[in-house]
Amino acid sequence: VCRSEFVNFSVEGVKKKKIMALLECLVVAVIISCSTVCCFASHAESISVGPLEWCIQPATVRFSQDDGCPTSNQLHSNAKNMSWFAMRGERESAQLMLVDPPDGTFSMEFSSLKCETGFTILPSALSYRQVMYVFCPNSTLEQTNQSRWVADPLLPGGDDSGAFPISGGMTQNVWISLDVPRDAVAATYHGTVTWTLQTPTDAIKYTVPITLEVWNITVPDLASSSFTLTFSRTGLSNLYNNSQPVLTEFFNMLTSYRMPPDTLYNNVPIDASVADYMVSTGSRWFNLLSFTNLVRSLQNGESPRLESWSHWQYGDLKPRLGLSGQDCPVDANVSDAILDKALSILAPAVERAEKLGYLDRVYVYGYDESPVTCLESLRRVLGAVKARWPRLHTASVLNWPTMPVDVPLDIWVFEYRLWDDPKSTIRTAAKDFVEDHPERRIFFYHCIDPASSKQLNSFIDRPLLETRLLFWDAAATTPVVSGWLYYAVNEWQFSNTSTKFVTRVNKTARSDFDVARPFGPTRVGNGDGFFIYPGTAGPVASMRMEAFRDASEDVELLRMLSVATAESLVRQIVRASDDFTLDHVLLQSLRMEAAKLVLDSH
Repeated sequence: VCRSEFVNFSVEGVKKKKIMALLECLVVAVIISCSTVCCFASHAESISVGPLEWCIQPATVRFSQDDGCPTSNQLHSNAKNMSWFAMRGERESAQLMLVDPPDGTFSMEFSSLKCETGFTILPSALSYRQVMYVFCPNSTLEQTNQSRWVADPLLPGGDDSGAFPISGGMTQNVWISLDVPRDAVAATYHGTVTWTLQTPTDAIKYTVPITLEVWNITVPDLASSSFTLTFSRTGLSNLYNNSQPVLTEFFNMLTSYRMPPDTLYNNVPIDASVADYMVSTGSRWFNLLSFTNLVRSLQNGESPRLESWSHWQYGDLKPRLGLSGQDCPVDANVSDAILDKALSILAPAVERAEKLGYLDRVYVYGYDESPVTCLESLRRVLGAVKARWPRLHTASVLNWPTMPVDVPLDIWVFEYRLWDDPKSTIRTAAKDFVEDHPERRIFFYHCIDPASSKQLNSFIDRPLLETRLLFWDAAATTPVVSGWLYYAVNEWQFSNTSTKFVTRVNKTARSDFDVARPFGPTRVGNGDGFFIYPGTAGPVASMRMEAFRDASEDVELLRMLSVATAESLVRQIVRASDDFTLDHVLLQSLRMEAAKLVLDSH
C-alpha cells in the first residue's frame, strides 16, 4: 500500500522514485519494530493522500460532475500534457480534470514558453479559471426529464494569485487558456504549468509539459475581420450601481471574445462615448439606434428612453414587436411629423459618424422578426432613413421567403437553419438581394430557435461542440455571410428569491444561479439570452463564450481558402442545421488540414 502510485502527489523524475523506495524500506522497518498496528497507521496517514486521478482534456467537451478521465476514443485519452496548435492572435484552451479530489486550495503557475529562435511567450499570456456547475431544470423545449448539473461558468480565483477552493465529492475541472501574441514567431514552443492542491495535510503537486505550435498565419483583427458577431448587450446598472470600472470590464470582456458590445433595442441613439469605444475596437458593424422602437415610442406619446429588455414583459412582447404574425411595430400610415421627429433625434449621431469617418460601419435597426405583412411599413419607415442618409445602413431580422430587390434594407438577417432547408427559397432570395448591391450584407442568427435537439443551438444543456459548430455552416457560403446576430449576451432574469451572482456554494464548484430562461408562457431554455454571468466583482465568462470565440476564429481560418475548398472541409462535420457530427477529434483534424492548405498556398 505504500508503493509510489499511492503517494504520487509530486512528480519530479527519477530522484522521486529513489525516495519512494527509501520510504518503503523505512515503512517496513517501522512495522517490524512496532508492537501495534496503530503505529503504522499513523505514519501512513501523514505521508499518503491516496491516488488522485487527473488528466488533460480538450476545450470542446463539457464534462459532468460524475465523469472520470476517459480511457479510449478521446482526443486526449487520460493525457498528462497539453499540446496546442494555433494562429497568431488566437486563443487556445484545455481543461485539467480532477476526479473527486480532496478538499483544499487550488493554484497554478506557468513558465514562459520558448522556441529555438529565442522568442518567448510570457506567463502572463496564460490564465486559469474554475469550471462551475449550474443546475439545468428539465427544459420544456425537449419535454424530457433530464434535470442535472451542467458545467458552464468560468469563475476566476478569489485572490491576486487566482487560487480558489476545491471541495471533494465531484469531478472538478480547471479551464486553462493561452492567448497567442500577434507578434509571435511561427515555431514550436515548450513550457510547463505546475498545479498545486494544498490540502490540510499535504501539497499535491504536478508539473505538466506544454507544447505549442504557432502557425505562420495571423487571425484577422476586428477591423479586418470577414465575420462580425453582433451579440446585443443590456445594461448592468441594476447589479453594479452604474460602476464605470465594471462597465469598462464588461465592454473589454466582450471585445476580447470578438463580440464588441453592440446593442439592438435602444430607442435613443447610443452615447458618443460608446460609439467611440466601438470604433476603437475596430468593430466592423454596430447599431446606432432601433429606429422602429423610437418611432413606436413617439407614436405612443412616450418620451424616448434607453430601452432595456428588463422593461419588456413577455406578456406583451410579441404584439409590441409584431411577432404574432399580424402586427407590425410601426403602422404603415405613420405620420410625416412622427417620422421627421424620429429623424431629427437620429440626426446628431449620423452627422457625428459622417464627421469622424465611421458612417460606413454603423446601421440602424428595426423590424425584429416581423411578418411579411410589414413590408409596406418597412418601405415607409426605413425608406425615410435611406432618403435622408443614403450611405447609412439599415438592418432587420426578417425570416421572409423572398425579399424585393428594391427594399430599403442593407443588412438582411435571417435564421441560419433556413439556409440549408430544402423547402426554403431564402438562399436564392439572398443571392438576388446582394447581386449588383455591394453595400448589402447577409447575416445569420439564432435565438431560442431552433429549439429541437436535432438542430444546433447554444443552450447550456447541449454538448459544447454544438456552440462551436454553429458558425461553421456560415464559413463557406455564396453569397458570403458577413456576420451572426444574437439578441442578448446578459439578459438575466431574477425573481425575489433568485441568486443575483454566480458564487461557490459551500466552497464547491456548484452555483445556485438560476439559468432557466422563460420565453413566453410555455417555453424555457437553459442559458437562452445570456453567455455572461454576473460575478460579485464583475462579469464572468462561460464555456460557451470560449466556444463562440473559437468558432469565429475557425471561420476566419476557413475563409483564407477558396469557397469550394472550405466547403469541402466544412461539410465533413456540418452538412445542415440538423445534420452534423459531434466529433472533436474530427474538428481538430479539419482545423489542422485547413491551416496546412493555407500555409501551402503562401
